[in-house]
Amino acid sequence: MSTSPESTRATSGKKTLPATQPPAVSISLTETKHPVTAEPTAEERRELIATAAYYLAEKRGFEAGHEMEDWLAAEASLADASVSSPEKK
Repeated sequence: MSTSPESTRATSGKKTLPATQPPAVSISLTETKHPVTAEPTAEERRELIATAAYYLAEKRGFEAGHEMEDWLAAEASLADASVSSPEKK
């Protein structure tokens, strides 16, 4: 019994590629832009406050008229967190 050309083409053209490992990635903390214990930049601080204020407003259902209250509460929360952090000792 002979094999048809179609059946040999289906299996003969396949090649198995060797398994490869993804490249190892290593990041040193000394290579980062800001050390872990560094204070946030002014822009990072503003973003942290804005995000916290957003979540305070969301918790209240975005009721109008409390924007300044939310901002000040977020600032105070950030200040409290930085004072109580162990790096500040």
